[in-house]
Amino acid sequence: HFACRKQITGWDNTVQIWDIREGSAVRSLYGPHICGDALDIVGDEILTGSWRAETQLEVWSLSTGTKGKHI
Repeated sequence: HFACRKQITGWDNTVQIWDIREGSAVRSLYGPHICGDALDIVGDEILTGSWRAETQLEVWSLSTGTKGKHI
């Protein structure tokens, strides 16, 4: 259930999706280098903004963890 999930980002090039009921990460997105408020979720999509020269904006699937496209 999405209400029981929290997203944690950092400088380690990952977004961790935690399920607070399980007390652990249930999915990891590898690639985004997030250094500030650069994450948005709408439905099953996560938009990440990375601190790098190219492909700063990426759209990911929350349910599968796969990268969909660069903006």
